[in-house]
This record gives sequence, C-alpha cells and structure tokens, in this order.
Amino acid sequence: MIKSMSSHSSLEALSNELFLEIFDLLSSFDIIYSFYNLNTRIKSIIGTKYFISLDLTNMPIMKIEHYCKQIIPQINDKLCKLTITNASACGEIRVFNLLCNLIDYPQLVTLELNNALYSDLKLIIPKLKYVKSLKISWCDYVLPGTDKDRRLIMELLFSDSTIPHLTSLQLSSLHTDDIINWQKSFHLEEFTIDCCSVDVLSKLDRFVLNIDCLSITFPYQTDKLNRDDLIRLRTLQSEISMGSLMAFDVWKLDVRGRPFEFVELLIKTVQARDKLYITLSTASIDSLIAENWKNLLSFHRNAYHSHFQLHLNITVPFHEPINISELSTEFETHFWTSKKWKVILNVDIKKQLIKLKTLPYNKNNF
Repeated sequence: MIKSMSSHSSLEALSNELFLEIFDLLSSFDIIYSFYNLNTRIKSIIGTKYFISLDLTNMPIMKIEHYCKQIIPQINDKLCKLTITNASACGEIRVFNLLCNLIDYPQLVTLELNNALYSDLKLIIPKLKYVKSLKISWCDYVLPGTDKDRRLIMELLFSDSTIPHLTSLQLSSLHTDDIINWQKSFHLEEFTIDCCSVDVLSKLDRFVLNIDCLSITFPYQTDKLNRDDLIRLRTLQSEISMGSLMAFDVWKLDVRGRPFEFVELLIKTVQARDKLYITLSTASIDSLIAENWKNLLSFHRNAYHSHFQLHLNITVPFHEPINISELSTEFETHFWTSKKWKVILNVDIKKQLIKLKTLPYNKNNF
C-alpha cells in the first residue's frame, strides 16, 4: 500500500495538463531551475509550451555566472525576453556577454539593458540579429571622453543592417550631437526617449526618421529652465509653421511638472495623424478647461476624423472647492456629445487632486 502511494505521488504520475497548471503559478526562474533538467518528458513539456522571460536584475554576480554557464545556454531556443542590469562594479552585462553569445538566441525578441556602458554596447549591439524590442539606459552617457563611443553606438542603433528586425527602441536619454548620420530608410514602429529636451525635439524634426509612433518625456524643470524651453519651443514652432509639421501617426507626450503654457505650445508644434497621448500634472486649472482643449485640437488636421483618438491623463491639485458637475458637463459638451471619446473625472479629496482621463469611444464606454 505504501509502495503504491509512493508511486502515484511521484512526478512521473502527474499528467501533462497538471504540470502546465503548476508551471502557470511559477516564475521562469523556478521552472528552469527546478524542472527543466529533471527528465526528458518534463523538458519536452516546458519546451513545447513555454517561452522564457528572465530578469537578472538584483541577482548576485556568482549566480549570474552560474546561470550563464549552466542554464541559459540550454534554453537558447526558448529565451524570448531578457533584462540585465549593471548593478555593481563587477559589470553584470559584461559578464553575460562574455559567457553567452546572443547570436545563438533566435527567439530573443525583447532585450532590456540597464546602466549599460558603451564598452558593453559596442560588443552586444552587433549580435542582436533577432531582437525586435530594445530598451537601453545609459550608465556613462555624459562622461568626458565618451563622445566618440556614443556616436558609434548611435550609428549601430540607427542602421538597417545592425539590428534588422528592430521595431521598438527605447533610450533613457538623447543628446543633440547623437542625431547624425542616421539612415533615412531606417524604420521603427515606436521610438521612445525617456528624457528629452526641446533642442533634441528640434533636431529630430530636421533628421526625421520613418517612425510610426514617437513617445517622449520632458522632465521637470526649474522656473528658469522652463522659461528657456518656452523660448526654444516658440522658435521651433515658428520654424515649423513655415515648413512641414512634425507629423507622426502617433504622438505620446509626457509633460508632468511642466506649465500648461509649455503643453499648449508643444501640442501646437507636433502633429498626430491617428492618436495623441498626453500625460500631464500641472498646478494650472487651465488644463481642465474644455474650451482650451477644443482650441488645441484644432491644430491637428485629423482631430475630428472618425479614426482619431485622444488620450488625456491630467492631474491637477486644487485648494478651493471645484464644481465637478459643471466641469464634467463642460467636457461632455465639447467631447462626449460628438461620440469621439469618453471623459472620466475623479476627485481625490484626501490628496486634493482632480484626475481627468479620456477614453476613445467604443460601445463598451457608454
């Protein structure tokens, strides 16, 4: 009886379906470390069902070395997403690159490199023959003596031949000197700059790439720098008004902490053909006046076409009583009645915040 119970309680007695249910509850690390090399059957179940995502962030360097030597090479045809972070002087990205050749990972389509050094990137980028989505945050971005290396990295990134399948690129920051010798034929479905300046925006217009969606974040600035940026933005707007607009299918603008005047100028400067995403947090109540948004949208030629989508995400502090009903009615008058998008207003009394959000119209929104 004891022998029978032991037999039926062994791993081999479990059905494939039950294994899959167990794996659904585990992380990729747990699946690989605990099950992958137990036997041929379990390895086959994992291999036919799962693509593996690994995040080596916050992992001790000795453990990273162990994974790179013993485990990751065994799943080279299953690894689809990888995150590596330089978190110590040991250079985790460098260690990974020394022990694993990314050319041998045909299913690796998403790669995130955090706190990366140029010395790492120069060696890794030419190996990314299968990567479709690449995210890089720089470690030595503005250090003296790195200009030459940085330009080389940019030439590698913005080349059709280096990463042939790349469709999405996210960079932690970009400098005006980086925007040189980019191939005009280079195409991205989405290009994201986590920390962008007006000067970079201006140069992007002159070296515009074949980009479907441009997503940029303008960091919080002091009052003086905000004034300087307003001057630059007005100059850029006047230059563009005499020529072509900065037009992309989709614009995503994160302008949290910037004055509403900056937001207004920015929206008048760019041109979204299909979708416009705006995230802002400002002390100005002007950002909650529907008439202001109606006027701003008039600068976008397709804004009132049936296919156009507006995604607003606005947070405004308030210190005096606000008539939410009146505010909501005003937005409904300008937006909701046209069946273009739904407006959602929420009030956080405790934090004294008003949050406004728009959703594209569909039958589920009404």
